[in-house]
Amino acid sequence: MCKKADETISHIVPECGKLAQIEYKGRHDRVETAVHWSLAKKFGFPASDQWYQHQAKPTIENEKAKLFWDF
Repeated sequence: MCKKADETISHIVPECGKLAQIEYKGRHDRVETAVHWSLAKKFGFPASDQWYQHQAKPTIENEKAKLFWDF
């Protein structure tokens, strides 16, 4: 893919520069969505029924907490 190393699992999964910009960011954002959804529910913010349907706003705040998204 990136032609910088052999296409081994140990290179592709954690290191490949080609994938870092797309796949790793997507994986990170999915985890971040689940965490944000969980915290939103815990602190009384509007949240969807399922974490994968959650649409995080850049900043939400109430008297209990302030949550940031992709900050």
